[in-house]
Amino acid sequence: MQKIQVPADLSAKLGQVTSPAELCDESGATKGVVLPLELYRELVHVWADAVFDQESLKRARQETGGYTTAEAVAYLRKLADEHRKP
Repeated sequence: MQKIQVPADLSAKLGQVTSPAELCDESGATKGVVLPLELYRELVHVWADAVFDQESLKRARQETGGYTTAEAVAYLRKLADEHRKP
């Protein structure tokens, strides 16, 4: 997830958000939507439960092979480096 640091005054306003809120520029164009942290977490959990049922998780845990996290990161970095080269 991308992280954007906001000024203190905006941070204070965001701390008061109790339901989804649109972030708009000066012209009124919506640039994003902010959710209270607890609502965001709840939505992610609901989504994950819908996508990954218990049987799928059980099968995934029983699979052998694959990459460690360090191996996966190294592989992705290698691909990114190759992609940047002319």
